[in-house]
Amino acid sequence: MSPSDHSANGTAPSASYFAGWPVNYLLHRHKDDRWHVRQIFFDDALRTRRAVLEPYIRDVLTATTLGELVKRLNRAGERLQHLDILSDVKVLLDTPSQWPEAAGQPGVLDVHIRFKELSRVRMETGTQVGNAEGNVHASLLVRDVFGRAETFQASTLFGTKTHSSFEAILSKPLIPAPGRLLQLHAHQLHKSFQATSSYDELSRVAGARLVLPHFLLGSHTLGYSAHWRQVLNVGENASLSVRHEAGHSLKSAVTHKWVADSRDSPVMPNSGALFKLESEYAGLGGDVHHAKSELEAQVNVPLGLGFSISKTLRVGAVIPLENDVPRITDRLFVGGSTSVRGFLHNGIGPKDGADALGGTIAYQAGVSLFTPVPGLADKKWLRGHLWANAGSAMQIVDFTEAKLRAFAEATPSIAVGAGVAVHHPQCRLEFNWGLPLVARRGDAVKPGFQFGIGISFL
Repeated sequence: MSPSDHSANGTAPSASYFAGWPVNYLLHRHKDDRWHVRQIFFDDALRTRRAVLEPYIRDVLTATTLGELVKRLNRAGERLQHLDILSDVKVLLDTPSQWPEAAGQPGVLDVHIRFKELSRVRMETGTQVGNAEGNVHASLLVRDVFGRAETFQASTLFGTKTHSSFEAILSKPLIPAPGRLLQLHAHQLHKSFQATSSYDELSRVAGARLVLPHFLLGSHTLGYSAHWRQVLNVGENASLSVRHEAGHSLKSAVTHKWVADSRDSPVMPNSGALFKLESEYAGLGGDVHHAKSELEAQVNVPLGLGFSISKTLRVGAVIPLENDVPRITDRLFVGGSTSVRGFLHNGIGPKDGADALGGTIAYQAGVSLFTPVPGLADKKWLRGHLWANAGSAMQIVDFTEAKLRAFAEATPSIAVGAGVAVHHPQCRLEFNWGLPLVARRGDAVKPGFQFGIGISFL
């Protein structure tokens, strides 16, 4: 008997019919009846090897009842979808034996998995926006490179601040853990900091990382990378501090990133929370030695009638090791339309002349009240925005208790303002009018109108 003659046919992750009867009806009447799987067939595997797919569905072989079998098939369908090489997964159950009540013995089933293999090669071009930057990009994706669900991605990008960027990533899924990946990556980036710090940075990076989604209260990424960096094209009017940074540096670092995100939107959330912690230890070779950590926490609370409140805190520190002063390319910068509004980009913190030098310790805090726009309350993509931001950055080489207390007690730079926020499909746009209330010596203020474009806002 073929599956098309006498089968259950449904879309993953669940089968909706079995032998012509709705599965929900059969589960209600026969979920404890004894059935077991005789064999599994992957009917449409043209490129993907059976050895790749089997581990995701193997546990259905040990199911002993109809209810347990359907539950395991649901989980198997979800795991197969996570491979990102298949689509339209369908589960068909063939019944070569009689109904167990008639035979008095466990029924026998054959499981047929049907699917479409996604296009092996995909190319695309387009535009992107990041935090205060726009760019154009082209990318290439090759699926199932060696027949074991690997993917290869290559991309190039040219932007307003990023002169050029080239990246290549080879990903291998850790079978049968859904979504878990081992990645090898290489990256070259040429970025301009001329507007704020009078230099360009050219960096070349190679490394490996382990991606663990849905693991220990969030998603985790563990990695190692080697960085060859160069501070170049130092401006004619650059400060002595920036000129001292010119040249090459080698960084060998292990990293960890932990993200727990329950927000209803990463761009303009109305509810939910974000916790993100990024840590780096540099010093496994090379001439860069530090421990760096950055924390971001955000809470969004709907107030009803289209109102919501958002609170965000960002804290970071770069602790020097082996008496090595952190490089300007590793320091923390504060200020700008996606950071502390009411100040210029990187406008808060240590400076030498007009050049922003960044801090080894910094924080940013913000509270925003989002409101309906009068007359346009039904436009969820358009919201009024009242905000208050504060932030500070300082260079500390020796992290003594006295210096940390002085940093914590120092008055931060503060600004308040109002505007509108627009939720674009790719980013968030803000049109704000800001008023700096407190500015420290050297801060670059931006009173009045300020335009912001990006994904992550304070």
